[in-house]
Amino acid sequence: MAIRLDLIEKKRNLFCESKFWGDPDLAPDMEYPMLGGRPLTFLCQVDCYDIAPLDPDGILPHDGMLYFFADIDDLLGYETGISHGPGEWPKGHALVKYTKAVNMETFKSVVQVDEDDEPLSQKAVALAFSACDGSFGGLRMLGDAPEGYVTLLQVPLDPQHTLRFEIKVSDLGYGNWKKARLVMEV
Repeated sequence: MAIRLDLIEKKRNLFCESKFWGDPDLAPDMEYPMLGGRPLTFLCQVDCYDIAPLDPDGILPHDGMLYFFADIDDLLGYETGISHGPGEWPKGHALVKYTKAVNMETFKSVVQVDEDDEPLSQKAVALAFSACDGSFGGLRMLGDAPEGYVTLLQVPLDPQHTLRFEIKVSDLGYGNWKKARLVMEV
């Protein structure tokens, strides 16, 4: 079983809610991840309470917030001098963060801006969750993964390319989120 993520346009602010794109809402002690002096692209945050009913085996946390960041500027059409291809990406080029508790009074939206003070983020889109088959090729959590790994997030880029955040089962059990890896499949 897997969890399907559907993008839903909302007119309201999605502060501390599950969302794709936009800006992450981070705990005061969390730093925005950087790579070589530039910010990683924020992909999404998932309020784990939203996915708990769809994860009866308790593979993922059922409280707190999961965050996904990746060095995908080249895939978005920006010139960075770094181009990623198929296979596992180097350490530091993707990061999964987790916080056990969400506090709307202390969390803050972290907005990255360019040299003209313009936000770097795409417009935030709400996420809706439903059960799906483990081989579902769209945006999903859990489901098919290499032996010994769990798929934390699968993001289809186009019909030929998919990004997949994976973590070893043992690392997930210990909450070693920094050990998650990002693989591009063709």
